[in-house]
Amino acid sequence: FALRHLAFPFSGPVLTHALRGEMQLTLVFIAALLSVAAAVPGQPTSLRFSRVLAESLRVEWEPPSSGDVVGYKVVKRAIVPIPDKPYSTCSNDQRDVNQGNTVCTPTTGNSGIGQKRAAAEWTDCGSCTARQLHFDVTGLAVGTEYEFEVRAYDSYSLGKAAVGTVRTGWTKPRAVDEPIVKRGAKCTPTCKNGGVCTDYNTCHCPTGYTGATCQTPVCSPSCKNGGVCTAPNTCLCPRGWSEAGSNAELFDNLEHKLNLNQNVPWSGPTCETPTCAFGCKNGGVCSKPNVCTCLTGYGGFDCAIKIFN
Repeated sequence: FALRHLAFPFSGPVLTHALRGEMQLTLVFIAALLSVAAAVPGQPTSLRFSRVLAESLRVEWEPPSSGDVVGYKVVKRAIVPIPDKPYSTCSNDQRDVNQGNTVCTPTTGNSGIGQKRAAAEWTDCGSCTARQLHFDVTGLAVGTEYEFEVRAYDSYSLGKAAVGTVRTGWTKPRAVDEPIVKRGAKCTPTCKNGGVCTDYNTCHCPTGYTGATCQTPVCSPSCKNGGVCTAPNTCLCPRGWSEAGSNAELFDNLEHKLNLNQNVPWSGPTCETPTCAFGCKNGGVCSKPNVCTCLTGYGGFDCAIKIFN
């Protein structure tokens, strides 16, 4: 309707000036909207996947041709098939139930809905800076197809998504010392100390154990002087006194013998170091179990005696 039909409290030049002001504000607002729309980051290009393993992969892309990109956002969702539903071209009212005959020849097949679909909602993988044109994704399921979206964003908005699909590998990378287990493997008796049964009565032993059932610990280097390997690289040195010494005075003393019964004549990681129960005094050195080699001028089983020439 015409402006003259409106009951405005003002008219003439005042009305014209007011309308012009409103139009100018409207044009400024529209221009601002168009400016914001033009500033939205464009769509990343050349979306691709690399380093695809059983549980991880890398998403790569090229930057969009427009927009002030601050960073990129990556999301994913798993894809699974829907089982096909069987159908028949004959409905129930097309069958002559009383005569046991079928009016039409049924054609069986599937419903056509067995297409792939997203099994779950989108999951946020994370974000990266504008200069990083790739993103490493971990924690994926083995042998599963995934759909990925990558969007560029600025300080105000997200751009259009680049979309791609990929399937993870079926085999996890095997560790260097991970055994290969044959189907139907059975070990009697069972493997011990963390051993894995890999075939019929065949145990794969972890580092530090050996034997048919991984029952024997390994010490490397081996234990010496009667030491016993009780755990991987752990030697139990024997207790008791040794008559390897030349100090008859020490071993003829019954009291000393009783004390030495609790002595550990050899010590060290592999029982290679001799020990002297009573110590060596005056600079003497324990050269054999309970045998001190004394400096000149000293004697006795513990080098405690001063010798005068």
